[in-house]
Amino acid sequence: MIGNRKIPWSNILIYIIMICAFLPKLLINEGTNIYVPEIFLFLGIIFFGYRQFLAYKEQKLLLIMFSSILFFSIVAQINIADFSSILKSFKELLYIPIIYWASRIKNRDKVLKHLVLIGCIALVINLGFYITNFSQENTIWSGAESLSSGMSNRAFDLSTLKLVQLPGLAHGIWGSYCVLIFIVACSLYSNKKINLTLFLTVVFLFSVNMVISVSREALLILSLILFSYLWMPQRKNIYKFVIIFCTVGLIAGVWLYGESLPIVQKLVYTANSVSADGTEGNIQLRLNTWAAYFQFIGENLQYFFAGLGLSPDNFYNHVKYFSEGQIVSVPESALVYMQAYGGLLSSISIVILFWIAYKQINTRSEYKLIKYFFLGILVTNLFSSVSMFSDLLYAHLCLVYGLVVLNNAFYEKGNTYIG
Repeated sequence: MIGNRKIPWSNILIYIIMICAFLPKLLINEGTNIYVPEIFLFLGIIFFGYRQFLAYKEQKLLLIMFSSILFFSIVAQINIADFSSILKSFKELLYIPIIYWASRIKNRDKVLKHLVLIGCIALVINLGFYITNFSQENTIWSGAESLSSGMSNRAFDLSTLKLVQLPGLAHGIWGSYCVLIFIVACSLYSNKKINLTLFLTVVFLFSVNMVISVSREALLILSLILFSYLWMPQRKNIYKFVIIFCTVGLIAGVWLYGESLPIVQKLVYTANSVSADGTEGNIQLRLNTWAAYFQFIGENLQYFFAGLGLSPDNFYNHVKYFSEGQIVSVPESALVYMQAYGGLLSSISIVILFWIAYKQINTRSEYKLIKYFFLGILVTNLFSSVSMFSDLLYAHLCLVYGLVVLNNAFYEKGNTYIG
């Protein structure tokens, strides 16, 4: 029971979440890793009880989505033993209370400022990793993708006491996190919550990290934000001028040094692939996977209602026979992800969640750029990866949403501070 007493732990947990942007995961064994906040979130859930899951309709929808996935992950053990799928499903539930805690923080602008400061540290550390490990051979074909992924793909191996890289690339997760920090800084500066020195520091660090990144998702989110802002009514001309100036500067930098920049290399590769083959390798794999999955449920209608559980192996084993080309074992679209893993209940819940979140951000958040960030992450996750439910980004999305949307709503009703 939480009641109306103060919860100092909520503040501590939120700062742990922010700090973990530059902390690696803990690698227990080859197949299991733990994101540091999860330990404290689990303890917080035991201590504070179930009500922190049900305070807002957004939380209830997340609870339905991931409870459904957890249920079908347990059922899927009949077909294939994959205990990690149960653990991953349960982990997604641990993040839901972050929204509750953030909504009850008393000085939310101060917390957002600290989020930006911690983001700067994370950006510096990532840049340090990149410089330390960089070599002439580290092009986007051999190393830049893993070097520009922040701590989202690194873990501290408890058996060897060494920092290791986890399988798979996570530059999309890291790139989106960088954009989030940049947009929060822009929002705070435009509302005179941070000074010019901190804002310019964020702009510089963000620009450098984006240049060495190979995240097309991050670029797309940033582009959607900029275009949305330029068309926004009642915008301040000075910010429009700054955006145009920065865009021209970026184009000039690409023109002069483009061949040496990883992000430009990735864009050129994408353009050349589409020009030559009509598509690009990763894009084609996603299209093949979606086509195979929809053909699979077309011939196995029971799986339209039931999910396959959060098991890449189980998903691949069911879908591979319906593909005319190569596929991946992960349905890289938020909507297909929910439908495939959690069934109809999860897919309906995520659509409702998107709609409610859009309305809430549009009406309750005075930070309009953050509104456009959430719109950008929604669009990219419908057609690209599912970075929004990865540990680093998922935790920070819950945090920022709770601070900029639900925090205002809580105090507008005259509630007392309990965080």
